[in-house]
Amino acid sequence: RGLGTNTVTMRFFQFPPWQQGPTMTLQPFTEYYVTVPGLGLNSCGNNSVFVNAAGDPYAGFCDLTTLNFTTGAGPVPDAAVDSTAPTLVSSSPANDATGVTQNPASITLTFNEPVYRESGQSLTIHYASDDSVFASFDGNAITGAINAAGWDLNGNIAPVIISPKYQTAGGTVPEFPAGTEFYINIPSVMFKDWSGNISRQRLIR
Repeated sequence: RGLGTNTVTMRFFQFPPWQQGPTMTLQPFTEYYVTVPGLGLNSCGNNSVFVNAAGDPYAGFCDLTTLNFTTGAGPVPDAAVDSTAPTLVSSSPANDATGVTQNPASITLTFNEPVYRESGQSLTIHYASDDSVFASFDGNAITGAINAAGWDLNGNIAPVIISPKYQTAGGTVPEFPAGTEFYINIPSVMFKDWSGNISRQRLIR
């Protein structure tokens, strides 16, 4: 809001917007652009957001280059530099779990802080007997989605959810054979926190 001044400050609240809580953090090392609606700018809102004391509207802009920026690593909320890697605190199926369904609808990874997924990285499931790869997930349409939202709508840490797309549904992931032990390999660079710290490589058996 500008409050009748020549400076406008925007604050990023969590969603839904009517809930007053922790502010949402922009992702690190990411390019963003800002648009300001104006009359006649149908692509981003045909209305005037800002007017001067005489009621004259600001023309606005809807392009990608007038106001853009790229984030860096960024500080943690107390302004200290965050150099601590995120750690995995739990998973579903749990480590050393037995009797897991042969077609689990999802694999859930919960970290100690919000994380996002680095593009181009794959999570792999291996046979414990010989370490060969059973299935690989890179978040594409044929292996299944990898959702790393960081925060949920209430401002809490959101788990990473892998949703395998099985061959029976047109994907590439085969059904898990019964009575077989597997482990999951999470590459160290696959997930990062909002300061750019990478998670350590982790095996879940």
